[in-house]
Amino acid sequence: MYKCLVLLLVLILVFSMLLSGCTSNETDTTALSLFDAIKVNPEMYNGQTVTFTGYWFDGFEIVVVAEYLEPQQYWPGNYQPGGILIWVQGGLPDEVSSKLYLQADNPTGYPAHYGKVEVTGILEYGGPFGHMNAYQYQLQIQSARWIDWTPTND
Repeated sequence: MYKCLVLLLVLILVFSMLLSGCTSNETDTTALSLFDAIKVNPEMYNGQTVTFTGYWFDGFEIVVVAEYLEPQQYWPGNYQPGGILIWVQGGLPDEVSSKLYLQADNPTGYPAHYGKVEVTGILEYGGPFGHMNAYQYQLQIQSARWIDWTPTND
């Protein structure tokens, strides 16, 4: 009987933990895996203040926070943004932008800057946003911080 009672209490505890993990506070600004979340339910985050980690990339006609950076196939040693790309309105504070890596030699002829950042801002979904209306997401940056990261160019 005692074992059954303990098992029942454990099951109730696990079930309640699962349920509490399934709820959402749409104005929560704690760090989250936004890229994973917006793949499932982007409408839930539309107009909400979010904080998340991603990869800043700015260059010729592009200013985004990307899900990841990947090596450029035709320009060895350079990176390009990959995965979900979120167009950015507003820039980074000087103390963050001064730490970005410089990618001076690009096919466009213009320099690019990149690095890992945590950004907070209002996320918009549904587009079109950005250069040539090519983006489904846009972030109005409110704050940002640099995250120490070293590119590996695998």
